[in-house]
Amino acid sequence: MRPALHRLAHRVRRASAAYGFAGIGPYSGGQAEYLRVPYADYNCLILPRGSEEKENDYVMLSDVFPTGYHATELAGVQPGETVVVYGAGPVGLMAAYSALIRGAAQVMVVDNHKDRLALAEKVGSVAIDDTEGTGIEQVMELTGGGSGPRARAWAPARPT
Repeated sequence: MRPALHRLAHRVRRASAAYGFAGIGPYSGGQAEYLRVPYADYNCLILPRGSEEKENDYVMLSDVFPTGYHATELAGVQPGETVVVYGAGPVGLMAAYSALIRGAAQVMVVDNHKDRLALAEKVGSVAIDDTEGTGIEQVMELTGGGSGPRARAWAPARPT
């Protein structure tokens, strides 16, 4: 790598590590009760007074929802497509919701937690319980063996 590109890549890696993005940079953990935010004076917004009761909404809007939406961008979801999301955690649910916003004709969410699957149905997805046969078999049955060359599937990273 050329020296100038190496320096740029090093700076980008350090900047993206500010919130503890996994595997990048020197900061650990971004999903914790407390978080150290380097240079917070320059990259964080001050929320208005009285916003404490909406704190979870701000987190959802600034973290979980954009991550789920970005998954649909990376998958190239187009109107009319069938989308399968494996994992109905917060990011998976937001990916399913985002696929619907982008016009997917059918969105299926595969998980083995009934409470999460109930939330998937609440946003308009087809819930597939992975404990009642494999998710793949159920998806194949619902789609008649597949849904053509433009089907999309996305699985959020699972902890190891």
